[in-house]
Parts: sequence; structure tokens; C-alpha cells
Amino acid sequence: MRGYCFAVPLFGPSKPTATVSQYARWFHTFDADSTIAPGIDHEMLRSAYVQGIINVVAERDARFARTDLQAFIAEYIAIRAELFGLAWGHTFSGRDNHLLGEGMVAKEVLTEMGVWDRTPKYNSASARSSEETLPKGERTRRAAVVFQNSWRTSMVENWGKLGIDMDVIVQVVNRAFTQESWKSGATLRYLAAELLVALGFADAASGEIDLNEAALEALAVPLFDIYTNSRSNFANYNIKAD
Repeated sequence: MRGYCFAVPLFGPSKPTATVSQYARWFHTFDADSTIAPGIDHEMLRSAYVQGIINVVAERDARFARTDLQAFIAEYIAIRAELFGLAWGHTFSGRDNHLLGEGMVAKEVLTEMGVWDRTPKYNSASARSSEETLPKGERTRRAAVVFQNSWRTSMVENWGKLGIDMDVIVQVVNRAFTQESWKSGATLRYLAAELLVALGFADAASGEIDLNEAALEALAVPLFDIYTNSRSNFANYNIKAD
């Protein structure tokens, strides 16, 4: 992680320190690219990476080769941000300054990149996926829904009074209660489905998908890696609130 001066203790554990905004900005601006190929244009690296995904998936199903590269790049940035937000939320659950701080940076950066308007569908998909892990019994399910909705309403009201951007609040709140749905695979399925609709390989109304199972599995791998690699990397840093 380069581009910022992180405090590293002279003695003891050499775990670098970053603020929430520093770390979030590093991720959302793709500054990680500089650790792969310093001096190489980030947009070119993103393009090459996304084209690589297209190629791998197309090896399993030739239909995916017709994917519009520029459209996929924009959707990739948006879904990548949601996967990172989920990993962040699951790691820093209950730490309001961390959750809201990341959300504010994400909106700022993705707005500048012109892709913020693509993020709500993925965030909504995350929220819907939490329904997959609600209790099955009618009474317990109803009680869980009441509790979760009450919590969400309370957070929206409390954070709204602080003047926090409502778009940021909604994104953070929508990721609540998704820990179990992520573990079950439901959240990843919901997100991948939104991506397929956006790229023209699925019909939202009928649920029909124009790709075979092997291609879907290949597409899921890089999405899954964004989440798992993000969580792994958090442990390498002391991330403090701004």
C-alpha cells in the first residue's frame, strides 16, 4: 500500500497505521495498482484486468466474449466498491466512524469517476440477500424482521441528525445483517445476478441467465477474491478513525 506515509513503530510489531479515509481512498482510487506496476496508468491496468476476466469467463462460455469492455469496467468499479464495503462493514461492525468514513470516501471517489449512480443496485442486492438467512419459523422470522427494521430506522434517524449524507447512511445500513448471508453464498449470488443483468446476460424479470454454470463459477471467483483479499489486508494495518 503506497502513496501515503503510514506510521510504523521503530520497535515491536511493524504494523503500519492508516486512517479510515486514507485506507478507503487508497482502495477506491485503485492506488493498489501502483504496487503492481509503478508508473503504469491505472485505467490501463483496470482495462487489462477486466478484459482478463472476460477472457477467462469466455473460455467457459463463448457468449461472454461479446461483453462491452467499457460497460464492464464501470460495473466492475461499482461492484468492487460494494464488495469492499461489505468486507469493511463485517470487519468494523458497530464502529460508526469507520463505517460512515469509508462510505463518504467511496461516494466522493466514485462520483468523481462517474460510476456512483451504478452502485445502488449492488447495495440493494446486498440488503435483499440478508433475507435468505432469516429464521424459517413464522414467529421468529417476523420478530427478526421487526428488530432489523427497527435498527435500520434508528440508525437512519440518528445519523441523519448528525448531517451525514443520506446516500452514505443508506449504503451502510443496507450492509447490516449480511454476515451470515455472505457466509452462505447468498450475497455473492445476488451481487453477481445484478452484474449479469447490467451486462445483458440475465433477465431481471424472468431470472433467465444466458451463461452456463462453468462461466458463472468463473465470474464469481474474482468477485469473491475482492471480499476475501480485502478482509485479509485489513489485518495487516492499524486502521484508525479520522
